[in-house]
Amino acid sequence: MFSFFRSSPPESMQVNEIAISLENKETILAAALRNGINFPYSCKVGGCAECKCRLTRGKIKALTDASYLLSAEEVQTGYILACQSVPKTADVTIEVDLSRARNRLVRGKVIAQEKLTHDIVSIDLELDETVIFKAGQYAKLSLENLPNVTRDYSFASKPSADSSKVRFFIRHVPGGIFSTHIYEEDLLDVGVEVEAPFGEFYLRDSNKPMLLIAGGSGLAPIISILEQAKEDRCERPVTVLLGARAQADIYCQQEIQKIAQDWPAAFEFEQILSEESNETSWQGLRGYIGDHLQTFATDNHQVYLCGPPLMIDNCIEKLSLIGISAAEMFADRFVSNSQ
Repeated sequence: MFSFFRSSPPESMQVNEIAISLENKETILAAALRNGINFPYSCKVGGCAECKCRLTRGKIKALTDASYLLSAEEVQTGYILACQSVPKTADVTIEVDLSRARNRLVRGKVIAQEKLTHDIVSIDLELDETVIFKAGQYAKLSLENLPNVTRDYSFASKPSADSSKVRFFIRHVPGGIFSTHIYEEDLLDVGVEVEAPFGEFYLRDSNKPMLLIAGGSGLAPIISILEQAKEDRCERPVTVLLGARAQADIYCQQEIQKIAQDWPAAFEFEQILSEESNETSWQGLRGYIGDHLQTFATDNHQVYLCGPPLMIDNCIEKLSLIGISAAEMFADRFVSNSQ
């Protein structure tokens, strides 16, 4: 009796020695973009060669003939079109010059707007095409009904295979043109432009426990990082510290609790209030985050900090005294723009 076995499709590959996951029948370009790699491309249909890369190992299935776009020398040395190449073996490895990739300006509209606290607004956007970014990075936003004004905001949603729907948290800055406009105006269906990605604030590969520190709207990239880490089946212990003035300034508790559900390691979420009245029922921690770092941080932590510069600088100073090296601390300082 004969039995026939069909090999399973590969589940991963490497781009510039970075391992990325693969979905069934997914092209190299689609996989790279889904994994948050800012891969150079333009047409996505094999018509421009912007996504050309060199196959150094493994076998691929070419969806179209790329020889009319690539030179004979390029074909001979292993160049392929990422948008027209589907990995066939588990050892597929490519090399690509990522410096050729450029930030992309994507248009869309506001589809939801919600006040999370007295000074933080959430806006959901539906874009005309997928925007590529890593969890933790930020974008430049502009609104069609507020011309010539652009501001930087971190993504509050994780990247996905179809990142055409994204979320941002906007803190109202008194006197700030952009944030006041978002805070006071009804923006439903208003056109937007999103330029991304920007920034080096994203989760690094490590087995160390994570300490994530946020103040104010700095919770946005922290949530993005946590959602992506959970999707990637991260097994690292997590501690999240949110600094706020009072109970009324706490938000996204349900979102973080949802992330914590089924997390395969320890997950701790603490809110620390600096101005909460002693007359209230608050039973949690009081003061500033820096006052409590000895309780939560060890010299084995990898730390991510996002929020006001004074908070970040204070925490970094105290984390250094605990023994955490600068190489294991990553910060995104939110600077208010009142223009």
